[in-house]
Amino acid sequence: MSAIASGRLPDATYVELVSSLFATRVPTVIMSLLFLMAGMLVVERTQDPVAAVLVAGGVLSSLVRITLLFSGRMRHDAGAIDHAAAVVIERRFAISYVVFAIILGLFVARTMQLPDATLHTLAGILVVGYAAGVAAGTALRPRIAVASLLVAVLPTVAVLLFQSDPAYIASAIALAGFLTGGMRSLLRRYRTEAMSTAKRHGFAALARRDHLTGLANRLELAERFDRLCTEGFRTKRVAIHYLDLDDFKPVNDRLGHPTGDALLRAVAGRLRDHIRGDDIAARLGGDEFVVVQTAVRDEEEVAAMARRLERDLAEPYALDGREIVIGASVGWCLDDTAEPLLDALLQQADDALRLRKAERKSQPAGGTTGPGFGAGSTPASIPGSTIVSLPGYDWLRQSA
Repeated sequence: MSAIASGRLPDATYVELVSSLFATRVPTVIMSLLFLMAGMLVVERTQDPVAAVLVAGGVLSSLVRITLLFSGRMRHDAGAIDHAAAVVIERRFAISYVVFAIILGLFVARTMQLPDATLHTLAGILVVGYAAGVAAGTALRPRIAVASLLVAVLPTVAVLLFQSDPAYIASAIALAGFLTGGMRSLLRRYRTEAMSTAKRHGFAALARRDHLTGLANRLELAERFDRLCTEGFRTKRVAIHYLDLDDFKPVNDRLGHPTGDALLRAVAGRLRDHIRGDDIAARLGGDEFVVVQTAVRDEEEVAAMARRLERDLAEPYALDGREIVIGASVGWCLDDTAEPLLDALLQQADDALRLRKAERKSQPAGGTTGPGFGAGSTPASIPGSTIVSLPGYDWLRQSA
């Protein structure tokens, strides 16, 4: 709530709020046509050159705004809008929107100065209708809405206040009151909608994240994998690395679940260091993890990645005053079909993982099973420490 109040929004919330601007496409077209109709009528009756210039400028800015809205909606439907794209879209929309509001405000104010009183009613209806449309359509982007309301309405208020007719002065006061009340309602609606949207995205993110490690869970893994396959990755090769820690259960049994959880979080942190670009790191449950490697060139690149994962995960972990070294096994598969299927790839990688674990267990006894150590090698103890041997991983070093 404090982040929203200060103007800082989560990326997903911000993108959705900016995307709400695309819902103003039809009202924008209608408003543009009404402005054109009113402008042509005013110019035809008064032959006023200032009004003619303002009408031309309003039509041009309307065309730009409509183009931005329709092109932005196409990008939104294609799923091509991220935070950076949303910033650009909002900036361009804001410029065109406020420019039109300025032109409309000047046009209505100019019309109120012309002698034809019948046009004053038309101009007043136009600006009130525009203000109502702004409050309804752009409330979720309050800076755009408030700026547009001010520059569209205040010129008319100023012109009406300097009229000698009390009815015009009363109209100016009423219009200013409507403007103030409308902006207050607009800001309240924005705060309510922004908090609701942020909460919804927060709950959705929790449902797609592993609560312990913060990595993707099975649901997010499936969704992101499917999205990769529909965003131009069909022609690129995808590899799956299926990995688990060697005999992780003794860690929980001997050292307790808090230490086991801390170890899993540390493993997740190292996996994050290995992903790049569109790669995905996920926890399937227990001590089982998956890394999706994208844009792969050949099998050697995948094998090298698997070796790095095994080597880096076998490096010592400093947890709660202990130094834990635990092995990790990785099974991988590479798919370059046009439409890779995640379940099939996971099964192939899991089969490869079982073979890899059997291979590691068959290594000569007396040496470490973790990658990065030669057969028969033994890590040196830390001076003043007690070495406790546990099955399933290399060494636990606990300070004496």
